[in-house]
Amino acid sequence: MSRRIAIVSVLGLLATGFGCRHIGGKCDCQANPADGVPLPLTNPYPSAPVPGFAPSPAIPPAAGKTAFPAPMPPMTLPN
Repeated sequence: MSRRIAIVSVLGLLATGFGCRHIGGKCDCQANPADGVPLPLTNPYPSAPVPGFAPSPAIPPAAGKTAFPAPMPPMTLPN
């Protein structure tokens, strides 16, 4: 008798694993294109400047220096 109960329970669990899974009352047996609609992109930053805020001016380079470093010579790859 215990073998029959074990076999029926194993087969029952196997059958429930292959069937429809209704989660929260919603049927997911078929694909629905409305389920995968992406949300529109939003800007996480403010699109207007904050009132009363003045950005700081650009910092000039030090005396005798250029704003960018000197260009590097081309590098060769090892063989």
